[in-house]
Amino acid sequence: NILSRYEVIDQLFDYMMLQLEQGSSWLKFARHYIGLFKGQSGARLWRQFISESRNINNTNLHLNLNKITDYLKKLETMQTT
Repeated sequence: NILSRYEVIDQLFDYMMLQLEQGSSWLKFARHYIGLFKGQSGARLWRQFISESRNINNTNLHLNLNKITDYLKKLETMQTT
């Protein structure tokens, strides 16, 4: 069963939140997130979001993550139609 990029994001986010609460570094996770959209429309926006997210609190991070993934899904849909 191959996961979509968005399923990977959801699963990694839940794990990341648990680890961050225990004191792990954001950079430990950012390096795994950064390449998820390599070669795709919106990849630059995604990389910028990841790079700028290190100073966002957990609630805002989740809200912003939802916004950007919704936008990227729309880009994908526009390209396939």
